[in-house]
Amino acid sequence: AALVVLVVPAIPGIWQAVEQTERFRLTEEKLELPAPPDSVPRKIIEQTWNSHPEWAQRNLLEWSLARDIAKGFAEHPWIASVDRVEKSRTGRVLVTVQYRIPIAVVETHRGLFPIDGQGVLLPSSDFSLAESNALPRVRGIRSIPNGKAGTAWGDPVVAAAARICAILTPNQELDRYWTRDQLEALVAPSVIESNPGMTPGELATTQAAADRMANFYENQERFGARMKEWAPRFTLLFLPIFSLLLALSYVWHRKRFLYDHLITGLHFQTYVYVLLTLLIAVSTAIPPAAPYAAGGAFVAIFVYLLRMLRVTYDTGYVMAFFRTGFLLTAAMIVLSLLAIGLVVLSFLLT
Repeated sequence: AALVVLVVPAIPGIWQAVEQTERFRLTEEKLELPAPPDSVPRKIIEQTWNSHPEWAQRNLLEWSLARDIAKGFAEHPWIASVDRVEKSRTGRVLVTVQYRIPIAVVETHRGLFPIDGQGVLLPSSDFSLAESNALPRVRGIRSIPNGKAGTAWGDPVVAAAARICAILTPNQELDRYWTRDQLEALVAPSVIESNPGMTPGELATTQAAADRMANFYENQERFGARMKEWAPRFTLLFLPIFSLLLALSYVWHRKRFLYDHLITGLHFQTYVYVLLTLLIAVSTAIPPAAPYAAGGAFVAIFVYLLRMLRVTYDTGYVMAFFRTGFLLTAAMIVLSLLAIGLVVLSFLLT
């Protein structure tokens, strides 16, 4: 009991002495960040430490240290968010962050301003002339940034331009779209200035359409998936339509019923599918022969349909020739309309 009486009052002093030891003192060397991409500066820890000189008086045992470190790094213009701050047993402070990636340079009457994919301003001093020239350019911006580096530009046109540049340079791969398509700059004129007679409703509709197109460009893989999903269904629509065209061509033949035309249409459609499969195989194996193979396939379809009408419907050569021309022309129109419908539906579902 006497020992407890002696030790308990000394606990605060002992704890204070432990806190002041070098092992638990926070230093710049004990801070650790994930390896940044090549486009992000390597002096983030140094700059953040210099911006918070009070951290030199802190120790790793403080409960509020992780919160204050997260707040400090979140203020850095190159940090988009701080996900986690963890104090390890080895005495290091591991700060998990998301970096801001430069996506474009905005040209204004006051100079060049680098931004990330969200339209957030980045420090111009961290970019050399060569690094600025390597980024996509955004022109036609009449506004200037509202705040300092690390804050949003404040102009929705800049935010939209940044999003488009991010789509055109996924993972900063300029060769994928930007260089391949020989793009020089993204010009962003004001919609209101370009169309002064637009009503607020028309302006909202135009902006919504622009957002829809940007969403489509950003989700091209999903658009392709929708196309693959709905293409077989649209193909099935061709059979009853072609059968109706056959029925229309032989409307006065009372001995022919609708199911006869359906069987004939299914037979012809199967032949076309087999022929197209062979056409794709030949075009893939021998690319220079693709135009000749396509021409030959069209002739083969015409001859086969002509022969089919002669045999199935006992039609003379002259009438079979004209009916073949009518059926193929109508079929091309129907296929074109189905293709347009497929693209529109896939676009709406993207």
